[in-house]
Amino acid sequence: MPIPYAREKGLLIAAAICAALFWGSLVYVLYTAADRLIPENAIAATAALVLIVVILTYLASRLRRVGQMAFLRGHAVELSDKQYPDLLARVRQVAKRLDLTTPPDAYLYDRGCSAASFSLSDGGRDIVALNAELAGAFSEHPGALDFFIGYEIGWRQHPLTRWWAWLAPARVLPLLGPAIGRARIYTADRFGLLACRAKADAALALAVFASGPRRWRSFNIAHFAAQSASATNPMIALMELTQPEPWLSRRIAHLRAVATDNPAVVPARHALAYLIALFIPGLAWRRPGTSGRAVFILLWAGLAGITGYAVYGALYESPLSRASGRAARALPAPAAPPVARSGLAAANETRELLDADLKTLGDLAATRFRKHGGNPCEVGNIGALRLNFPAQRYAYSCDEPLVYTVVAFAEFEPGRPSYVRAYHWKEARFTEQLSRSPAGRTNAEPGSSE
Repeated sequence: MPIPYAREKGLLIAAAICAALFWGSLVYVLYTAADRLIPENAIAATAALVLIVVILTYLASRLRRVGQMAFLRGHAVELSDKQYPDLLARVRQVAKRLDLTTPPDAYLYDRGCSAASFSLSDGGRDIVALNAELAGAFSEHPGALDFFIGYEIGWRQHPLTRWWAWLAPARVLPLLGPAIGRARIYTADRFGLLACRAKADAALALAVFASGPRRWRSFNIAHFAAQSASATNPMIALMELTQPEPWLSRRIAHLRAVATDNPAVVPARHALAYLIALFIPGLAWRRPGTSGRAVFILLWAGLAGITGYAVYGALYESPLSRASGRAARALPAPAAPPVARSGLAAANETRELLDADLKTLGDLAATRFRKHGGNPCEVGNIGALRLNFPAQRYAYSCDEPLVYTVVAFAEFEPGRPSYVRAYHWKEARFTEQLSRSPAGRTNAEPGSSE
């Protein structure tokens, strides 16, 4: 087996890390949304959504392979001992050179200007399909066909083939995504080079894309490879850095570098092109899968926005705002003031609503005091909280860690003496004091200033 492209391992590791961040963030966002909508079944709902995504991805991949197999079965010629045995023998020889125990199945198809070759897997078997027009162009130089056979075998052996669904989010990232595509092509080219008996056959195989099926015989390999020096132009280099396919002249330059063991044959790109390409996602216009890549770009943008909002809230949001948000999620929708009812049931219901408000305000004060210290009655505008009763009916003590009710006589329990009920937020306990006159604000200040 040939040695993969030098930078490929680092690119795949970076892609795996980025993909893990993407999928992990997406699952977390789905769980958060499910927790808000159906908190009692958040985990089950998240698992169901993830399962649906996996099933849809598998079905899309499977349908694509079924379509390709249907085309080969219906329109292409399967190579066998009775059908173009010379081409089948060449496929078997290439598989042997690449140390494959089982040679791939092979087909010959005619589709005019479509791809020179392609490959797929079906039922655990690798399949290589060759363009009949290409095979005819190399009838006088059949060794060049070995390059395309080896190239497609290398394409199937690449890790991206097995992990394409997992790494798909990384393939739309600026610089990284297109670089992964180019690295895969360079590695497959090395398979094609190893499959050829003569190293020049690999360059001649690619020459047909540059000069056509008739003029390739007089193709000057060295002169064409030298054209890759245009990568020193920042705009020309930028066009390549944003695409998952390298320029043909650069591919041949890479093949010459591998064949001659001289990396200097491949010129470096202009540094400015990398800086500009850093802001251009790998959408790859006019190529298969553009719509899918666009979806991943939108998902990346959404996750980045959600993450930025969360970071901003953690750094700049006041403790009161965070506590009010938690209280709003924890408490039910604000209830209207309870209708006066006589009896013990009305009194108990009122007491529960009061206690809920006092505990919310006490937790807010405790959080503020632990983080900032200072005066225990300086907690901000409590009117921002969603309470059962108006915020003006509560006050914080500036001398003690207390929050208590400030009510008019018999307001909560008609016909009975009112209670000044308090919550000691350091000790997390309720206290109460019987009062037969309107409650005052002795030694207390409303929690309204920060």
